[in-house]
Amino acid sequence: MDAAALTALLTQRPDATAAPEPRTFAELAQRLSAHHSVLLALHRLPTPAVQLAEVMQALGDGCPRAAVEQLLGLDEHDDRLDGPLDALRQLALVWPDGATLRMVPALGHLTAAPLALGAPAAELLAPLTVEQLTRIGGEYGLRGPRRKADWVAALVEVLSDGATVRRVLASAPPQVADAVELLAWQSPTVYGPVEAALHRFGGYGLRPDSELSWLVPRGFLLPAGWGVGQMPREVALAIRGPDYHPELHLDAPELSTTALAGEPSPAAAAALLDGTQRLLAALSTAPAQTLTTGGIGVRELRRMTKELSVTEGEIRLEVELAAAAGLARTSDGALLPTRAGDRWLGATAGARLAALLTAWTELGPVPSHRVNGEGKALPALDLGGASAVGPPLRANLLAVLAEQPAGVTISGLDPLIDLVAWRHPLRYPDADTLGPHLVATWTEAGRLGLVADGALTGLGRAVAAGATEAELADLAEPLLPRPVEQATFLPDLTAVVSGPPSTALAELLDGVADQESRDVASTWRLSPSSVRRALDGGQNAEQLLARLTEVADRPLPQPVTYLITDAARRHGQLRVVDVACCVCTDDPALAAEIAVHRGAAKLGLRQLAPTVLAGAEPPATTLRLLRAAGYSPVQQSSTGQVVVERAAARRAPDPPRSRRPPAPAGADPATLAARLLGVAHSSAVRVADAGIG
Repeated sequence: MDAAALTALLTQRPDATAAPEPRTFAELAQRLSAHHSVLLALHRLPTPAVQLAEVMQALGDGCPRAAVEQLLGLDEHDDRLDGPLDALRQLALVWPDGATLRMVPALGHLTAAPLALGAPAAELLAPLTVEQLTRIGGEYGLRGPRRKADWVAALVEVLSDGATVRRVLASAPPQVADAVELLAWQSPTVYGPVEAALHRFGGYGLRPDSELSWLVPRGFLLPAGWGVGQMPREVALAIRGPDYHPELHLDAPELSTTALAGEPSPAAAAALLDGTQRLLAALSTAPAQTLTTGGIGVRELRRMTKELSVTEGEIRLEVELAAAAGLARTSDGALLPTRAGDRWLGATAGARLAALLTAWTELGPVPSHRVNGEGKALPALDLGGASAVGPPLRANLLAVLAEQPAGVTISGLDPLIDLVAWRHPLRYPDADTLGPHLVATWTEAGRLGLVADGALTGLGRAVAAGATEAELADLAEPLLPRPVEQATFLPDLTAVVSGPPSTALAELLDGVADQESRDVASTWRLSPSSVRRALDGGQNAEQLLARLTEVADRPLPQPVTYLITDAARRHGQLRVVDVACCVCTDDPALAAEIAVHRGAAKLGLRQLAPTVLAGAEPPATTLRLLRAAGYSPVQQSSTGQVVVERAAARRAPDPPRSRRPPAPAGADPATLAARLLGVAHSSAVRVADAGIG
């Protein structure tokens, strides 16, 4: 290889350049020949190259190119073979040696039965005794004393002769012929007393008309271990005949594309940022409980889905991203926000999105498609059910999309699934399994703003090119809508925010209203119960009106003002005292009304005084039932002070920094290639100077 080819090889097989760097071509060759390195390289190959590798494994190391072409049914020097052959050569798995093709030894173990063929005849004949070889040779008219090596060579020649093998098979009994067809086309291995069929005393009780009694003495089945037999590779190919040609899918599946008008926008990422922000706020006061076996169960995920008005796929993605980015962490059996999450909320939109993008590219599983082998949904953050399919699948998907020219959109996912499977057949051997994972990954990429309208956005192309988190933040900042600091309050008691709300605005509106919709414009609705919730948190009417006026883009409508003042007037008319318990009020008529109210019947209230009711339920239950009946009670302590019902924000400690030292980076491929070539050149010069070469 020249410098360019060697650099390309080292770039595609970075495991061979890891520290300590290889100092010579011998060291590099040793690394490139290691089984694990060959396996990594094979996972980079497309379908035709993998199929060609299997054909070469079946024919063996050192097979002529003409033999490969003949088996595949191609003309001599057919240029259609050049593409897959070059793919193998560029990864140093196969190389030409004159008219023959050599392959790295580990490639001989690509599959246990290449093309569903058994071991070569020479390999199966070698362990047999001369007596056993003589018996097989006698079936083909071979006579005379021979050395063992001569018997093996003669039998290999006979069993490789297609005409001879097919002539002998024509005389076989029908049941034997059926067994031969199965061995030749489906599986070359059988289990039974194969060794006994070669014994000179009749095979230890084997029936003379049994399949083994006919197959083994004629070499159609040979021992491959104790109690195991295999049909030799040459015999199977002879039975398949000259018209048999293994498949070689040279043409890649074509994508279904259409023209795209305009540049795709990553606007959907704003909704993900908003959803993650709302998730952290919800976890702060109502942490998600984890299962005893680990992870967040499906029931808890569905509770959060309903509470946050999102889909299950969205909540799974947001939970996994928050945990992977260190914004949330499980602690004491619950998922809680971290201090890092608080810092993330205060960062710019570009920096927040970049952190989520980095976390997504590194996530092992596909968050929105965590299922077991039966298709049943698994818990989120479940380490026991985690897989590593996510990172390579994301990289493969983005690589295909990045190759599409500008102005082109992919209109169907089925051809995309077929193309990814064609490019990486060893990584994705089952299209039925790949399909749901790829569709889920495509959907996640859309929610992250990497894909829009069936094409990569500029942000998606940067991720596909391996941009750093800082680079992604700088790129994303001008593309994302700026957080909105103001809301429009309408007379129908709704508040509308046109764009992504800022953290402070979202917290304010979530505290005083209920969110109804999330889209380009988000809507909150104020109600007596939502305002009461804010008052229960310790605020009064003046404070609420002042804060809403600050964020309103116009004067507050009268209905909003009336709602808050009326709710504040009613708030605290009832006071629940912790005596197990008493309900007190300054209004005797209100006390009499509550005493006979059907909604409060479960409390068992009885009137102790015109303004005092005694109940059988504790304060928490009394508060809940009275509020459900339409009243606005507050709780008082034993000293007469109003109890503020503000839920305390909980935080988990930040994830510990990894103490593991970073893995040494591999050498620069171009630098290493130049150095290796320089060492080889200087060694050749020294040998020539010594007069040895």
